Amino acid sequence: MLISELNNSDYDRILNDFYSSFKDGYVFERFLKHFFEEIGLDEIEVTKRSGDNGIDLKAKKKGFDEHNYLDTINYYIQAKRYLPTSSLSPRFARELRGTLPSGYKGILITTGKFSRRTLEMANEDESRPIIFIGGKKLIQMCIDNGIEFTYKPVFNNFDVQQLINENNYIDDNSTNDENADTFEIVINGELRELRINHNRKYFGGITDIYRDLGIMLDGSFNEYESYWTYDSDLQRLIVTIYQVS
Repeated sequence: MLISELNNSDYDRILNDFYSSFKDGYVFERFLKHFFEEIGLDEIEVTKRSGDNGIDLKAKKKGFDEHNYLDTINYYIQAKRYLPTSSLSPRFARELRGTLPSGYKGILITTGKFSRRTLEMANEDESRPIIFIGGKKLIQMCIDNGIEFTYKPVFNNFDVQQLINENNYIDDNSTNDENADTFEIVINGELRELRINHNRKYFGGITDIYRDLGIMLDGSFNEYESYWTYDSDLQRLIVTIYQVS
């Protein structure tokens, strides 16, 4: 199934509907538990409503070391249900980083967006980096991972016409195909004009020539060989066909 790219108006419309589907931040957090499960995080926990130091969810990404968990990544997640037109200030990134133990990663996720200065804070402390997921990116991640989106088929006439054009072919005896090019071909000393379709690369009228030369009789082929050259000065194909002795 082909999915067309969204333009800015599409994102604005979808993001407004998405934001409105959560009556408050707590509902948004419950949705995010499902979201992070779908994108592959493990042991996702929605924290208590108070005493969480601003952390709304916790999660892990387990690696290959199943015994010592040396390659497990731990995440603290802060979620903000903000109007899609609202920008989160750097304060939120500073607060999230202040709760991160060394070696942990933070995720700041919102239905809004981030100021330029906030985004610049992603790697200010390499031992406690922060990943930013704004509303537009969140929508795209939901689409990419098949999370809560229903697709309505839309007929695409342009693609149908492209398909028709790609499958146009020239009839064996036709010389009127508008999609064909005309070539001058000298076959056994006789100049002929034949047309070839752009897609099939098939000469129209070639069957009649085969019959004239005795190559094709009663629908079957006799054994012949051919030698093709191209005269660049005359811009002609020179074809010599002779019967195998």
